[in-house]
Amino acid sequence: MQLVKAWPLDKDKIGRDIGAEIREAVAINFRQGEASQVDTEKCERIYQSLQRINSDAARKKYPRVSDSVATGRSLETCRIMTSTEVLTALEETSMSLWQRFKLSVLRRKTRT
Repeated sequence: MQLVKAWPLDKDKIGRDIGAEIREAVAINFRQGEASQVDTEKCERIYQSLQRINSDAARKKYPRVSDSVATGRSLETCRIMTSTEVLTALEETSMSLWQRFKLSVLRRKTRT
């Protein structure tokens, strides 16, 4: 539960957010709370791995010389480019007119 509390949810990555995946996995594996039967060793390995990722252990151990990325874009630009909103817009632009029409109809149905 400590890891779930420490791992933030990323509202820009709906359906692709590791924080949401962690919460779902914990809910499934610990349905019975403290009485749940789990492989303690495996659980501890996963916890330690996720804790290292969350605390940026590798980034601290191997600091980068510069903050540039392969694309030459800033971190904020990369976040925007990989957001669910932008990815959805890109998918829609590659759709045919008929596919876009069907999608808009489905969206209207889910709103009402």
